[in-house]
Amino acid sequence: MECVDRLLEKGYSPSSIELEKIYPSGRGHSGALDILVNDADGQAFLMIECKTWGKEYSKETGKMITSGGQLFTYFKNATAAKFLCLYTSRLVGSNIEYENSIVDVSEDWKSLSETKDIHERWNKVFKKNGIFEDYASPYNIVHKRLTYGDLATMKDEDSRTIFHQIIKTLRHNGVSDKPNAFNKLLNLFVCKIIDEDRNPDEELQFQCWDGLTDEKLQMTLNDLYKDGMWRFLEIKVIDHSESDVDSVLQSLGINDSAHKQKLMEMFSDTRLKKSPNFAFIEVQDEKTFQLNAKIVREIVELLQNYKFRYEQKHEFLGDFFEKMLNTSMKQEAGQFFTPVPITRFIISSLPLRNFVQGKIDDKDPNPLPAVIDYACGSGHFITEFMSAMQEIVETVDVSNASPRTRNKLNSWRNDVQFSWADKYVYGIDFDNRLVKTAKVSAFFNGDGEATIIWGDGLDSFEHSEVYRGKLTETLSNKQDNGQFDILISNPPYSVEAFRRMLKHGAESFDLYSTVRK
Repeated sequence: MECVDRLLEKGYSPSSIELEKIYPSGRGHSGALDILVNDADGQAFLMIECKTWGKEYSKETGKMITSGGQLFTYFKNATAAKFLCLYTSRLVGSNIEYENSIVDVSEDWKSLSETKDIHERWNKVFKKNGIFEDYASPYNIVHKRLTYGDLATMKDEDSRTIFHQIIKTLRHNGVSDKPNAFNKLLNLFVCKIIDEDRNPDEELQFQCWDGLTDEKLQMTLNDLYKDGMWRFLEIKVIDHSESDVDSVLQSLGINDSAHKQKLMEMFSDTRLKKSPNFAFIEVQDEKTFQLNAKIVREIVELLQNYKFRYEQKHEFLGDFFEKMLNTSMKQEAGQFFTPVPITRFIISSLPLRNFVQGKIDDKDPNPLPAVIDYACGSGHFITEFMSAMQEIVETVDVSNASPRTRNKLNSWRNDVQFSWADKYVYGIDFDNRLVKTAKVSAFFNGDGEATIIWGDGLDSFEHSEVYRGKLTETLSNKQDNGQFDILISNPPYSVEAFRRMLKHGAESFDLYSTVRK
């Protein structure tokens, strides 16, 4: 009754609304759709199933994701419908609160006869607005763009659904190169994380909306990726935005709109359709661009509703990332990703609490140990260290601390967790993919402030072009720099002819002359 009233208030005519519409539900049985809204021609437009607030609504949402639920069964008999909607509401004081999960029907579903095939084709993404909001009008269902405040906290079932749907999307589109696919996913994660650095009411860029072209979507992603790589890893991606090109054209006096449009099209083709940052399949021409664009759009839609950046450790997001890593990342010669249980055991074996307490009692102005993993790989040692250290920060005895140190610790306890990490935690890796992996993993574990560097962990402290922070603070003994309290790492195996890769080996290592060339 409340949902019907809301439809009438919105402006749908009573004659367009059917209640308890009977449809076959299979095996000789029938079922009744709660509300069917027809268009002016009497064709199905909007199918609504109503559930009790809370457990029943959540249960049916889960059924829709896993098997299609009631709505997909009914849709098989009314494929003219444009939208499916699961609806719930409740009375809170004198106000009515509602929630809806909307499915946009795809045109290609109408050629499918089986419910399981229709459900299989769905990307498992619900839209949350467009029917009943103040801005909405009858038969013109437009989904409002997401703001940061709209993002949902990821739950266990969400992480499992996203993981399986990504794998399914890749499989359905013939993507067999899993290491490459994982690398492109990392690039999308970088875009998602940098985009979430916004105020609650700010519109997000990492999302698809009505009328958004594939070219515009990937232009936006390229801009986000460039910003994220510099902000998080200080890697400068050579790329230019449309506004950059437009500024140059204006400075050259090229103002003719036709010429500018042609140049922009050439720029777009070169930027997006020749080995772009988001090429799950090799992009060489318009056809392969469109095939790849379908994959990119599906994955963006799958990720866009959820928050991927947290101020504390997020168990389900970390688990999701581990599944992606274990399924997709191919380890090369000399690489080995230490499993989380082993890194957790090693970290728990270190006397970290005693170390911190000793620094506090000795009035050390730097109460936390500086730690480095010079071959950080996927970042397991770093994330487990930071998780353990944050617990110590929150529980260590500060009664003997100096006022300045006590203020630091209180800030790290009460403000943003892991804000201490950029000063005390360093990771280095020679593999660009693994640097992104470690940084994204850190964010997914709530501790993205660690300093992760794309470089050689055996490079010279004085001559490295990428080292920063403590790695540039050299002492008089260049071979024993002593800037870190803890070195924790699973170093790579020696690979053939690695000595020739060390530009300043003789001045950096005592044993350099004994290593075979």
